[in-house]
Amino acid sequence: MLTPRLNATAALNAVTVSWPAGLVNFNLQASTNLADWSSWIHAVVNTNGQSVATDANASFSFFRLSASAPRFPPAPLTY
Repeated sequence: MLTPRLNATAALNAVTVSWPAGLVNFNLQASTNLADWSSWIHAVVNTNGQSVATDANASFSFFRLSASAPRFPPAPLTY
């Protein structure tokens, strides 16, 4: 199983999170506690082979990459 590395750096009041840009089926999630996770709704930019998200106000304390189910085309219907 693929376990991508999530990098985080803090500067002043901002947190920047990055991970390899080529990952498919992974979504960034953020939380203020470890019980309630939300999908990241802000911009993610690709820079130098990395996906980069910045929490400009350092609103969140925890970040993770969540693996979503792979998307397969629907199976053909047979009768």
